[in-house]
Amino acid sequence: MSEEKKETKGEKVETETIPDSVEAYLGSTPWWRPRTRKIKVRILDFDPKTRLEIEVDGETHTLLQPLQVELLRLPQVKFAAYRVTHPLEEKAHFIVITDGSIDPVSAIKQALNRVREKLFALKDALVSALRSGATSTESQK
Repeated sequence: MSEEKKETKGEKVETETIPDSVEAYLGSTPWWRPRTRKIKVRILDFDPKTRLEIEVDGETHTLLQPLQVELLRLPQVKFAAYRVTHPLEEKAHFIVITDGSIDPVSAIKQALNRVREKLFALKDALVSALRSGATSTESQK
């Protein structure tokens, strides 16, 4: 960790410690780690017309919550929910029940495409805002 001295108007000089890396900031705790493994999906219950229940190993709220929201926006989906099996494990049970006019796998594919489109739109809006913010900051100098 490096230290920077901040001068103030008074005689005191503050020392600010700046971490050299994310690991230096977070430490080597077992709960923080970058994603290094692939998601594994195991089918628990499947009716090709109306029901799919799966166990998702390697993912929890990050993907499953937006997927659930988008599934529930489809009029053919009667029920979509997930539950994390344990807060310290990256495992969840996910269930989709449709009205029979669409199979649950197709419903999941549609919902995933909607999530993907929204994420790309968010990324584009963020990049655009950052660029316009940088230009306005430079023009103020």
